[in-house]
Amino acid sequence: MSWAEFLIKSRGFERQRKYEMKMVRELAYEVHGLKYMFGKKKPPSKHKFWPIDAVAKSMVSDKAKEAFLRQLYEYKKKVNKDGRSKA
Repeated sequence: MSWAEFLIKSRGFERQRKYEMKMVRELAYEVHGLKYMFGKKKPPSKHKFWPIDAVAKSMVSDKAKEAFLRQLYEYKKKVNKDGRSKA
């Protein structure tokens, strides 16, 4: 399989996955909306209820990333190129 064929298949797979997720969202939204049937509140929009195409935010803070990278740098200083520790 060439790279172009792989890209075509992967895009098709992604499109099919999004379609299936939208169908599941529709069903879940209808079931979720039943509790708003006799109330005064309006149900949230479908996109707010279950975002599918939204960009995920990083759950790790910058402070935690910096701490991790510092520890990784110190670890790599201790380990030789061969993978053996100096201690």
